[in-house]
Amino acid sequence: QPTPKSRFVGQYSLEKADPLGQGPHWQDLRATHPSMPGVQRRLRLFDMKPGASDEARELIRSAARREFMFTHGSEHPGITAPIDLVESDLGPALIFDFNEDEVPLESYLAEHGAKLGLDERLHLVRQIADTLRYAHARKLVHRALTPAQVYVRELDGVLRVSVRDWQTGRRTQGTTTAQPVSPTATSFGVGDVRDMLAHDDWVYLAPEAHQHLADVPPVPLDVFGLG
Repeated sequence: QPTPKSRFVGQYSLEKADPLGQGPHWQDLRATHPSMPGVQRRLRLFDMKPGASDEARELIRSAARREFMFTHGSEHPGITAPIDLVESDLGPALIFDFNEDEVPLESYLAEHGAKLGLDERLHLVRQIADTLRYAHARKLVHRALTPAQVYVRELDGVLRVSVRDWQTGRRTQGTTTAQPVSPTATSFGVGDVRDMLAHDDWVYLAPEAHQHLADVPPVPLDVFGLG
């Protein structure tokens, strides 16, 4: 997928480097603030293809709104939350802090896995579990947790884990957020989480996620993903 021709999304200037990552409906691009050249962001641009149906466009808009709404105000270091949602001619975009030291879990294990002791491995697992515990306590579920959504970095010699891509999430009943989420298509989330994942990551989903079952309890899906 080529980098978009337009060099700006909102006030952010897109760099010409290759994408930082990409999914079925988005690209992660490095962006620079126009008045603060030293400030870089990770910009997730959702792809609004020319000629796409109104239904397909609304699916993309809902994904962007969902991730911003669900994670807004989160104070847990294990949840990667966007700092802004902007609209552009190219489509909606989420703005994230950019940390060049963060790498996908699979990449980190491929390079450093053989050197990790049992305590360090358990430390990684416990951080992911603690992130899910925090989210579930606030009636938020991910529903599509795979290694592609887990990033690792070293901070002061300690491994830190963060979970991304909450666009597949949904709010469960009894939400306790300051702004209650009404039972809309946005709060209920996408019907088939596979629409938001790369095909290679489907193997990590629970069997029920492949069976189009409408009444699958969402919390066990996260527990399966943790496993």
